[in-house]
Amino acid sequence: MSRIVWFSRLKKPNMKVLPTADQVIHMIRGTEIELPCLLAMWLSLRMSAVRGLQFGDIKDGVLTVQRSKLFIKGKDVVRELNKTYNSTRRLVVPAYIQSLIDAVPHERDENFIVPQAYQ
Repeated sequence: MSRIVWFSRLKKPNMKVLPTADQVIHMIRGTEIELPCLLAMWLSLRMSAVRGLQFGDIKDGVLTVQRSKLFIKGKDVVRELNKTYNSTRRLVVPAYIQSLIDAVPHERDENFIVPQAYQ
C-alpha cells in the first residue's frame, strides 16, 4: 500500500546562516586560532589531523598528513596512523599558511605545529 505525503504539512528545518569564508578569515586573522582554522578550512583537514601535524611532516612545501591527535577521556591521544587509507595524503602548503607555520617556535621536527589543547 502506498502512502501519500503532503509536503506542505511537513515542518521546514530551521536553517542557520553561516558566515562566509571571507568573514571567518577576517574574524580569526591575527588570533591564536588562525593557523589551525586555516589548516582546516584551506586544506580540508579534520581538527584531529590539524592537531596531529608535526614540523617534520613538511618537506619542500608539501605536507604529509599521516597522524591524528585526539582528545579522549580528558587526555590527548596520538594515533600514529590515520583511521583510513585515504586520510593519509600529501598537500601543497599555501605560502601564507607556511609563513604562519614558520612563525611557530619549535626545537624539533617532532614538535606539534598546533600546540593548543582542547579547553
